[in-house]
Amino acid sequence: MNYLAILVSGIISMVVGAFWYSPAVFGKEWIKLSGFSNKQLAKAKNKGIVFSYHVAFIAVVVTSWVLAQIV
Repeated sequence: MNYLAILVSGIISMVVGAFWYSPAVFGKEWIKLSGFSNKQLAKAKNKGIVFSYHVAFIAVVVTSWVLAQIV
């Protein structure tokens, strides 16, 4: 198994997700449709949203590893 490819796929997934939900692409529309306000987003950032990003990254890497096992 190529562990470097698994790690790179995790990084690429996070970069694509960050771009996808950025205000330049669909971020503003996503915020509006999900019903979040700017105050709620600021509160979430202060509350520790970084932990959620770490969990998401680990989940993507595990998913990539499982897919590599299957393939």
